[in-house]
Amino acid sequence: FKKFDLHVDAMKIILESLEDLDRGIEYARKVDLPEVWVQLGKAQLRIGTPEAVKSAIKSYIKAQDGSDFVDVIHAAQQADMYEDMVPYLLMVRKAKKEARVDTELVYAYAKINDLAKLEDFLATPNSANQQTVADRCFNEGLYEAARLLYTALSNWSCLASTLLKLRLFQAAVDAAKKANSPRTWKEVCFCCIEENEYKP
Repeated sequence: FKKFDLHVDAMKIILESLEDLDRGIEYARKVDLPEVWVQLGKAQLRIGTPEAVKSAIKSYIKAQDGSDFVDVIHAAQQADMYEDMVPYLLMVRKAKKEARVDTELVYAYAKINDLAKLEDFLATPNSANQQTVADRCFNEGLYEAARLLYTALSNWSCLASTLLKLRLFQAAVDAAKKANSPRTWKEVCFCCIEENEYKP
């Protein structure tokens, strides 16, 4: 196979017929071709363990291939590998502009609590569905990330609710003023009274 540059076929035999992942890794390192790394990445994703998913992400990065980003994102989420997913998503983002990639990158920054990078990313043009991620963060108790997202969106009602969760009562009152919504005022007032955070 090597003699005729049939590396993809050789890798297929190693992974599918011989079912030897270690040999596949060794072969991928030896020939160092993107299409071989992609095959290895797919095989590692199929295994699905956290360690295999981590290795798959590295394989796709070595291949500089983002064509399977939906599968990689799904596997990384299942394995809770958000930190490993960030460099992969940044690599994919260079090659293609996809709202799903930007959305998952924003969420990954929130999950790993990298608020500085999240804030920097939000300041650049992107196609992330920020409202969805903000709501997701709020529901999961990632209030600092939700705060950044709601601020970027100028969603004052949701920001006020988030600030209440963070016990930033004066800031919540300021957000409620901007929201100018009876429901938001009611929520802020009741919470401030409950916490004895009101000024007579």
